[in-house]
Amino acid sequence: MNWGLKDKQTLKLGGGNTTRFRDFDSRIFRYNITNYNSFIASNARKAVDQAFQPENMGNNGYVLEEFTNNVDSYFGISVLNSAYGMMDNTFGDLRLIWGLRAENFQQLLTSRTQTGSRSVRLTEKWDLLPSLNAMLKVGDKSNIRVSGSRTVARPEFREIAEFAFYDYELNYGVLGDTGLRRSSVMNYDARYEFYPKAGESISFGAFYKDFTDPIELRLDPASNADARRYFHSNALNARSVGFEIEVRKGLDFIAPKLKNFSLFGNYTYIRSQVTFNDLSAGNKEVKADRPLQGQSPYLLNLGLQYTSPVFNASLLYNRVGERLSLVGNSEFPNVFERPRNLVDLQLSTKVLDKKGELKLNVSDLLNNAFYHYENVNDATSYQDGTDRLFYSYRPGTTITVSFSYDLSLSKK
Repeated sequence: MNWGLKDKQTLKLGGGNTTRFRDFDSRIFRYNITNYNSFIASNARKAVDQAFQPENMGNNGYVLEEFTNNVDSYFGISVLNSAYGMMDNTFGDLRLIWGLRAENFQQLLTSRTQTGSRSVRLTEKWDLLPSLNAMLKVGDKSNIRVSGSRTVARPEFREIAEFAFYDYELNYGVLGDTGLRRSSVMNYDARYEFYPKAGESISFGAFYKDFTDPIELRLDPASNADARRYFHSNALNARSVGFEIEVRKGLDFIAPKLKNFSLFGNYTYIRSQVTFNDLSAGNKEVKADRPLQGQSPYLLNLGLQYTSPVFNASLLYNRVGERLSLVGNSEFPNVFERPRNLVDLQLSTKVLDKKGELKLNVSDLLNNAFYHYENVNDATSYQDGTDRLFYSYRPGTTITVSFSYDLSLSKK
């Protein structure tokens, strides 16, 4: 093993600024009855395309009125100033990439409350974000990687505004939380990598994540069966642990004629534990062995690829485990998304003396439905006849054909 000190050492310094503005104004309209005594009751039983005809409007029918609230507008500005220093050190077979990033984040959001008084929320926060990535060469074809870092996730303007957005397709409202805090994540990762030959790799890895104040979309305890509302809320903490396997392998070991084919894929398994205050149970602290909102217990990707100087093709497959879509409470169950199979096809060929390229992309070939359901019995997977449909739709298959041509202006 080589531990020489004559290798190249690199220092990088930098900084940046990101400034964002948001001026949001929403107006809300609805159809209402002008006079209950003279309203023609039969209008209420007509189909939508008939009930709102011009003859059903006016004093004896419906009228379009505005009921915009004080909270339906806000103005926000955020400024992120950052500076970093990074070292890239090589000591023979050991390479260290490490450094520190400092971020100063300022966010101002001004809006009005339901009573009309002005609400101002000013946040200023310093974050120090260290990172370390160590790679040790083990022989000519293997590496061992160990890494650690701290990252943060900051709420968007709409997540801290008092404005309530209603999704008419999904039939629930989403409300911001003025007390929402940014979440902090400590990330740890260890990986073994093996490279049989050029273009091939096999890796095994394990990871651990420690969340402080993770942000989730949770059910408002004031919701009822006729009007559900969700809001962005901080859990107290969460932990995720898992492993990942990734393989890329050529198929020429089966037969020399398959030298242009390669197979690749990766599988990730994740388990989590979340601690939060249950507002529906008197703000009681609860520790649950469930995924974070938006997280899946596993992810699977597979692909078959053909590559040549003139023609390329790839067939891609993806499957995501039961994903927690919306966090419920003791009265309304959690909403999960059922796994679906996603298949994409990509074809491309060189034409016109290889200066032109024709591409065909077929996305979501199987067109499986997105199926979200209420997890009634807390089973780890969908139970037909027990769990209830929340909403479902099919996104459709997308076919795209494109052509590009390289115009070379250089003289030969």
